[in-house]
Amino acid sequence: MGNTTSVTLLDRVKDAADEDAWSRFDTVYRSFIARFLSAQRVNEHIAEDVCQNVMKHAYESITGGQFEHNGRTGAFRNWLRQVVISQLGIYRRKAKRHEPRLPAQLESHLAREDSRLVQIWNAEHNRATLRLVLELLHGSTPPESLEIFRRTFVEGEDAAKVAHDMGRTKNAVVVVKCKVLKKARDLAANLLD
Repeated sequence: MGNTTSVTLLDRVKDAADEDAWSRFDTVYRSFIARFLSAQRVNEHIAEDVCQNVMKHAYESITGGQFEHNGRTGAFRNWLRQVVISQLGIYRRKAKRHEPRLPAQLESHLAREDSRLVQIWNAEHNRATLRLVLELLHGSTPPESLEIFRRTFVEGEDAAKVAHDMGRTKNAVVVVKCKVLKKARDLAANLLD
């Protein structure tokens, strides 16, 4: 994808022939959902099944034109959350008595906009987006600049300490951080929210 295109990942996924876009989308969002479910103590095998069904539904909805982003911040992440809720409910209804159970009220807590679980969902989504942006930056950003960005912006280290460790001036570190941050923001603007 890189920073040479203004086409969003979602727009690219709509094109069923763009396998790279789907692969990237699947990798990012499958791992995001799996991590989220794992943190909610969902059995690993159940989480895999739910993830598979969510990704299948997402692919069919996006490439089939049933999902259209309305341009509002958070629209995609909220839609995806609803798909997860739906697939959890389907799994719960189909589960046999001898299979591991889902945590009680997981779907209802995830459906309440004001719940702590939705805050966790949104924070994990932001981390998934940041991981994707960092991956995309690798192709167009020198390794030292990425290291400066990671340490100062992502990890919050003091610029003076990073400058000392890397044999640069504090001002040079701040300039590099700002340049990479601009690139990162441009990339993030072209991703799903």
